[in-house]
Amino acid sequence: MVFTEWLTQEMQKRGWSQAELARESGITKGALSHIFSGTRKPGVIMLKAIAQAFYLPAEHVFRIAGLLETDDPPSDSDKISDLDEWIRIFVEADAETRQQLLDGAHSVVGKPANPRKKA
Repeated sequence: MVFTEWLTQEMQKRGWSQAELARESGITKGALSHIFSGTRKPGVIMLKAIAQAFYLPAEHVFRIAGLLETDDPPSDSDKISDLDEWIRIFVEADAETRQQLLDGAHSVVGKPANPRKKA
């Protein structure tokens, strides 16, 4: 997959425009425009900023951009995408919703939740 296609898909998942990606990542709209038009390839600093904006590991974004080789079979990329979505949901949730997500996950896997002090 071409990096710009992946980037577009990630933005669509979040309902973001290029302007929103620029704001969340700290990358200028002009620099993003050059990436989407193909006149510029993103560098390491820009890829790190995109990874942070999407709450993804930088290595994952580097692989998508072709800066790192991948050993993973294609089915693993789906797992990474699902995990990335769960991380995004968790990070964006308020404290009460995070606890509900954790309790639900513990329930699904059949393990008791860790006792925590509730605020």
